[in-house]
Amino acid sequence: EEEEAQRQAAQEADRQAARDAEEAAAATRISAVVRSKQERKEVNEQKNALEVGATFDTEANDAIATRAAEGEEAAALRIQAVARGQVARKEAQTLREAGAQHGKEANDAIAAAPQKLGEVAAEEDKAANNATAAPVAEEE
Repeated sequence: EEEEAQRQAAQEADRQAARDAEEAAAATRISAVVRSKQERKEVNEQKNALEVGATFDTEANDAIATRAAEGEEAAALRIQAVARGQVARKEAQTLREAGAQHGKEANDAIAAAPQKLGEVAAEEDKAANNATAAPVAEEE
């Protein structure tokens, strides 16, 4: 009987050890599944972070390209404005020169007017003298 009790106790200890081993194996499997899920979650979070970062990079690059295009457009407008200013300055200079030429011509005409009037008056006086001298010469 004692041997039977020892054998049953040994069998019970073996069964308990087997159950403990199964529970430990199950706990290990559960732990592995939990770790695997956590690792997948972390990988997905990193993947999402990379996608968000890539989106930010794309948006930043688009903004930079837009700013560059706006800067090029502004530079082109500045160049056009400078060119228009140069044309306007040349036109103003041409008009000033033309105005100065017209003013000189007007001043020359004004200065010459008394002389011309004097010459015309002298010619008229001479013609009048000639006209009055001719009848006197005919009478003689």
